[in-house]
Amino acid sequence: MPETRPRRAARRLLLVGVLALALVTSGAVAWAYWSAQGTATGTAMTSGTLDMTITGADGTLVGPGGTAALPGLALADAVPGSSVSQTFTIQNSGTAPFIPAVTATASAALASWLDTTVLYGATSDGTTCTGGTTTQPSLAAAQSVAVCVVVALDASAPASAQGQSATVTLALTATQVP
Repeated sequence: MPETRPRRAARRLLLVGVLALALVTSGAVAWAYWSAQGTATGTAMTSGTLDMTITGADGTLVGPGGTAALPGLALADAVPGSSVSQTFTIQNSGTAPFIPAVTATASAALASWLDTTVLYGATSDGTTCTGGTTTQPSLAAAQSVAVCVVVALDASAPASAQGQSATVTLALTATQVP
């Protein structure tokens, strides 16, 4: 029996539908997505500053580099057990927080018999430091800490240390805190 036109049309429509479904599920059809781009403006970036100021020494040390004298640490006519101390202040004059470090180094013939102590947050009476800690503090902008340094001739210094001399140098370093 020959097919009628409406049946043939329905069959073709069914065949086209099945083919369309097969194409969609197989990924052969390209899909389009909308996209857009934009730019955000007005975001300003500035860097901070790291600046350590030293006061209480012979003059003030400001900015990177330089030297300052600590006349209170002069130890003259020392005998075993003698000591001197001096306090100075480290201030964070920048915007970035930092940890200050003070390292004392002695040089020359008497150096091996000199003991140095650095205390943060201590006070000096001229021969020793009172209070404080050896733990280095973190200083935020505008904060400061008193630093007391003691230099002493070791009580067990031998007679061969008589008439000798040495120089004590303090290196100050500021390390940025993240």
